[in-house]
Amino acid sequence: MRSYYDTLADLNDLVIRDCEPQVLFNQACRLITKLSPGLSAAVLSQAPGSDDYLLVARSPNLVEEGCGKSLGSLRFSINNTVSEGQGLTGQVLRTGRSVLWDEKAILESDRSALLLLHRAGSRAQLGVPIAVGGDLAGVLILSARQADCFTPEMRHLAERIAANLGHGVHSYRQRLALEHEAFIDALTGLPNRMLFMDRLKTAIARAARDGTQIALALVDLDGLKEINDQFGHSVGDTVIRTMACIESLIAQLWSAQLKQCRVVR
Repeated sequence: MRSYYDTLADLNDLVIRDCEPQVLFNQACRLITKLSPGLSAAVLSQAPGSDDYLLVARSPNLVEEGCGKSLGSLRFSINNTVSEGQGLTGQVLRTGRSVLWDEKAILESDRSALLLLHRAGSRAQLGVPIAVGGDLAGVLILSARQADCFTPEMRHLAERIAANLGHGVHSYRQRLALEHEAFIDALTGLPNRMLFMDRLKTAIARAARDGTQIALALVDLDGLKEINDQFGHSVGDTVIRTMACIESLIAQLWSAQLKQCRVVR
């Protein structure tokens, strides 16, 4: 059995390495199982563009092998007017605080996920909110076969782990945003000069290595200053965005034609 400090140290190492959220969630669930016999973990995360929360990571010992797919297909919600929001997860999301349920509370709930965990041996469950940039983005669920597993020290550790997960996800998203700003043109959403030069150098090097050729098309836009002066910069920006879309479409068509030529050869 590992110490609390070893677990936090390993998790902090993942956060520092700026791992993607899925890797972070999977490793956190794996580390938690080593804290105590009969302890398992899962992470629920908000589905993109939805108010629902889905199971995105779990430790292998959470349920029996054949039940993982059934558990992963369940949906959770913050809305207590629907059944999906009346379980442990919904209570955590509404209150923004950790929630501990004993066996009695688990059995009184009609949520399929809780009953499935109970059949797998769970006798106590702890839900801890995962905050990302001040917003509740998910829930860390700990399930224990021992009813007295969640001591104050264990609850404090679970909250520290959830806080580190939130920090790791927030740091990862910030890095992606900075990379996007550094390499993507804000007006058109297309690669900027820096990324274009990098991709061009890569293409030239690949062509030289493989003995192939590359094609470079240059499209110029005349009269943009006159458009800005006569109609305003907002119209000029619209023209630029429209031309960027057309150029992107032309590039995709040419790329498809070149691939067909290679197949014919």
